[in-house]
Amino acid sequence: MLSRDERRRLREIEDWFVSDDPAFAERVATGPMPSSTQRRFLRTLIATGIVIVVFGIVLAVPALIFLGLACTLGATALSVWRRQDESRDGHERDH
Repeated sequence: MLSRDERRRLREIEDWFVSDDPAFAERVATGPMPSSTQRRFLRTLIATGIVIVVFGIVLAVPALIFLGLACTLGATALSVWRRQDESRDGHERDH
């Protein structure tokens, strides 16, 4: 826990950033943008799920089909959710 003096000093620094560089202060306040590594991971997970589904069909193993579908659908849903979240954040910043 910060002392009262430390909190006051931190607020002064925050206020200085807002007045000196508002764009930087906004970027810091809204948090990091999704990284390309995260997007690449989701794409890889979707592709892996598709490959597992194909192997499950070829080998006639329902468990592999289910696992592949779960990976593919889960990664696709997460990807769509992240895109909607990104577009909503961008829209809110415009207003």
